[in-house]
Amino acid sequence: MKIGNTIFAVLCMIWFVAQIVARYIYFLPPEYQRYMFLAGSFLVVFFPLGSEGEKKCGESRIKKMAEYAFFFVSLALAVVLLTNSNRYVLRWMFVDEVFPVDIAATVVLVLLMLEGTRRLTGWTLPIFIFLMLIYGFAGSHFPGMWGHVGMSWADMAEVQLMGNVGTFGIAAGVCVDFVFYFVVFGALYEAFGGSELLNQLGMLVTRKSVGGPAKSAIVCSSLMGTISGSAVANVVATGTFTIPLMKKSGFSPTVAGSVEATASTGGQILPPIMGAGAFIMAEMLGVQYLEVCKAAAFPAILYYVALFAFVHFYARKQKLGTAEQLFEVSKSNIIGRAHMLFPLALLVYFIVSGRSVGLSALYSIVALVIAGCLFRRTRPTFGQFINSMTSSMKQSATVAIPIFICGIAIGIAIHTGIAMKATNIIVNVGRDQLLVSLLLGVLVTIVLGMGIPTSAAYVVASLFVAPALQGSGIAPIAAHMFIFYYAVLGQLTPPVAVTAYTAAGIAGSKPIRTSWVSFGMALPAFLIPFAFVYNPGLLLVGEWSNIIQVIISTFIGCLFLAYSLSGYSVAPEGSYGTAQSLVFRVLLVAAAIMLIDPGSITDVIGVAVGGGIIGYDCLLSKKAGAKREGGSNA
Repeated sequence: MKIGNTIFAVLCMIWFVAQIVARYIYFLPPEYQRYMFLAGSFLVVFFPLGSEGEKKCGESRIKKMAEYAFFFVSLALAVVLLTNSNRYVLRWMFVDEVFPVDIAATVVLVLLMLEGTRRLTGWTLPIFIFLMLIYGFAGSHFPGMWGHVGMSWADMAEVQLMGNVGTFGIAAGVCVDFVFYFVVFGALYEAFGGSELLNQLGMLVTRKSVGGPAKSAIVCSSLMGTISGSAVANVVATGTFTIPLMKKSGFSPTVAGSVEATASTGGQILPPIMGAGAFIMAEMLGVQYLEVCKAAAFPAILYYVALFAFVHFYARKQKLGTAEQLFEVSKSNIIGRAHMLFPLALLVYFIVSGRSVGLSALYSIVALVIAGCLFRRTRPTFGQFINSMTSSMKQSATVAIPIFICGIAIGIAIHTGIAMKATNIIVNVGRDQLLVSLLLGVLVTIVLGMGIPTSAAYVVASLFVAPALQGSGIAPIAAHMFIFYYAVLGQLTPPVAVTAYTAAGIAGSKPIRTSWVSFGMALPAFLIPFAFVYNPGLLLVGEWSNIIQVIISTFIGCLFLAYSLSGYSVAPEGSYGTAQSLVFRVLLVAAAIMLIDPGSITDVIGVAVGGGIIGYDCLLSKKAGAKREGGSNA
């Protein structure tokens, strides 16, 4: 077993070094790098020895034989891809001959991706890809506008193996060029104790505040989420500490799990390091990643403002105090790890200065290793360092294969024309009713986000939904950010809310109830995309006067929404007509929606209605206070 683990570690290190050498030393063609990356991912996912093999095979002899078969088939495919890469890069698509070895390699490639994706994500994405394959091959049997001439395996080899519109297209390129380095950075940052520093900082900032543990969870999860880029991984990493702390301070298990799930999900939309889909978005829009970060900044801030406000109002309602006595923040520990903020600051500086995103991450990885090793408190042992590198390569494979397999759907959709047909349908609907078009886009993207990883959901939705929204007159950055948001929020949407279910497992709460409470907490995030579609000023597009107005109005709307959803009222319990009453809470939600919906008239009405309700609430509180004071004087 130890020998197997050693071989696996060596394999991971060889793969890591090979990718860097291919890109930054020998400057090999992008297609060659993508072939190498997918081959490395297959070898890691199907590795049959050591603890990795035991986890997958157990004691079953048949499973072990199958695992060895998958591994050696992956190795054979890697040889074919790398030895034929020059021919694939230089040939003319649909002009040069397709050889039997190319067709055989395509069949193996598709089967390995289907099996690898099933292992990593479950059945949903492989089934979707399988249906797309059926549509590609059996196009002549489909009626009407959905029919096409059909694809052969030679066509499939042209598109998926030797072309740059399918498996090895834009999404694969982003994964190899950018996402890979950020995954490694996140894994190493945690290994060098960076996550502990961020947890300590979060607790230091919020420990004296009402509902402190929940606010600490928000700060910690937002900071860790923007580094890890995975909501579920973030819940596991931070929730094991923050959720028990919230429960000890008086939060119910359901609310504790929901706060953690909602905060962790938001990490994927929070710059500077967003989810993998954000890098793909930049490539598809043809803009620098910094432009995507700028556009995402204020919507992400509003997401966390609303969640923070909800926790504050909820803690007030439940009469929860501070939590200074529950945990101690060691300032010496923070000071001893403060140097771990340097690699993060350096990464932000490089991105803001316009450097290559992949190179920025690579420089930051080097700075992280140097800074971590210089100080004893953060210096890992050699074994810990190798384990963290191995973990980062496993995470890279976990992210890569679902993104690569989406290329099958993209290639088939473009080759058969179904992407354009689906786009035309949504455009025709949206020409008269933009809201209906947006709701269709929300439905499609959330369903995708429920069943497959966020990055894969975004890639598929960007093919079918984004062009349709742009055809309806929506700005490209707004259309892509719109579907990216709902691809992220799909993981928080019942009944398949995988992030909430993970948090519920840690909190010991009922999963379905936790998912609905999480959905309620994240309600502002479900409305914010409509705000920036109707007014891109929220994405920092347009005149500054409009940008400032839409940010302020949406900010107030998010506060009204949090106040209503929490059920909090400053008036004494039992007072007639407080903000806790159902009618007033519904009116507050309506006021919030008016403010989130851009427009001067709706803003004025929203402020008047919401401000009136909260003002009336404060008046009742003042009267009750005066009555109590008068009674005590008597």
